[in-house]
Amino acid sequence: MAVESFSQPGITVSNGYVDAIVWEGATTAGDTCQIIHNGNGSRFWAGRAWGPQTYEGIAFSGPGQKASNGLKVTQISAGRVYIYFREV
Repeated sequence: MAVESFSQPGITVSNGYVDAIVWEGATTAGDTCQIIHNGNGSRFWAGRAWGPQTYEGIAFSGPGQKASNGLKVTQISAGRVYIYFREV
């Protein structure tokens, strides 16, 4: 499993299938994290903090969620987001 982590906007090196995403850290209500498909710009995942110390995310079942051209973290107000790619 390849894990990529971001505390600011950036593009993943890995591509393929995503097993899970976790966003955690010291936040305040209203902080956001948004991840889009690098290829077509559609939304992959988005989160909004409801208070301090956010810990939220998603785990995809089966083979995971396809991210052929990688992903782009377009916004992260606070904390760090971890993207877990399935090894092929």
